[in-house]
Amino acid sequence: MPGSETSGYALSAIQEQAGRWSYDRQRLGHRSPDVEAALRAVVGVYSSHPSAPLSLRARAKGFTTEAFRRLDADRRALRLPAMRGSIHLLPRETAHLAFRAAPEPPSGLRQRLKYFGIAEDRYPELREAALAAADEPSTARDLGQKLREATGYDGSPTPVLSGMAREGVLLRVGAEGPRSNALRYVATQTWLGDDLPAADADKALAWLAGEYLRAFGPARPEDFRWWAGVSKGRAAAALETVETIELEDGHLLPYQDLQAFEAAEGPGPDAVDVLPKWDCYTMGYAPDGRERFVHPDVRGRVYTPAGDGLGVVLVGGTAVGAWEARFSGKVMEARLDMFERPGARLKRILDGRFGEIAVLLGAREIRFA
Repeated sequence: MPGSETSGYALSAIQEQAGRWSYDRQRLGHRSPDVEAALRAVVGVYSSHPSAPLSLRARAKGFTTEAFRRLDADRRALRLPAMRGSIHLLPRETAHLAFRAAPEPPSGLRQRLKYFGIAEDRYPELREAALAAADEPSTARDLGQKLREATGYDGSPTPVLSGMAREGVLLRVGAEGPRSNALRYVATQTWLGDDLPAADADKALAWLAGEYLRAFGPARPEDFRWWAGVSKGRAAAALETVETIELEDGHLLPYQDLQAFEAAEGPGPDAVDVLPKWDCYTMGYAPDGRERFVHPDVRGRVYTPAGDGLGVVLVGGTAVGAWEARFSGKVMEARLDMFERPGARLKRILDGRFGEIAVLLGAREIRFA
């Protein structure tokens, strides 16, 4: 992962080795045996489609839309608010810990209700009616109709359903297609046969800190704080519970990983990976901690001003371009922003990779802008 000679910037030794190590720990290059193993390897992926399926596709061997769909259908993964308050697709056995690590403060619900013009004292009535109605996976529209019939409430069901999801009493269930975000809602007790397990927030965050360093380390406390979306104090306290060794520039690594980290070889120089918008790897570090895979000179072409990752093309583990796509009927229109003109070999590979993505997302044709 060389630095840029024109800018005079060069990666530090820790950043170079972190790039090699992280590529493997993120299971890029289809290094996970299946979609569920890929999900466990990275703690969780952003729930939004097509980001979730494309993130797992970049990591799992033999990815199929059916295997992805079964994560939801078989209750092997749950969609819950987690890191940074964003909805994530999480392995069922640990989903409650990611969820409990940073609970929404009561003010969040109050502000949401106020914004939508719902009296705070009416929420319990609406909550009870929505729970009774969500005895099977239902769309927000269907639940809104049932709320009207049960309570006379004719406003948007969104603040009620969102508040219940952030309480953990309502779950989102994924849409059938990898491109659709038409999520359904179902009562947690109905879907799982019980409530989400309880967990102390600080103990859950300590668990999350260990998982973060396993999947994203070596990383600085600021990187973990940004990724988890918690205060500096809570982040520091959680990291203190993990047995780590401090490398250069405050980067922490689980102590037991040191020998393997030093020996990591990383991807070959010709390895090509296409990651989607909001991929867990690109969203895993604070804005000034992303040098292991993106050069500072082009960071603004890979991220929005708010810090959200765009789609990215990696070659040898390093960002060489960004991408976005939109659909017009059955045509996927892809806009590639390559930082340098690709050679003939890379162009052929990218044509093939994006063609596969287009087919996965239900397109019959792909056009490059």
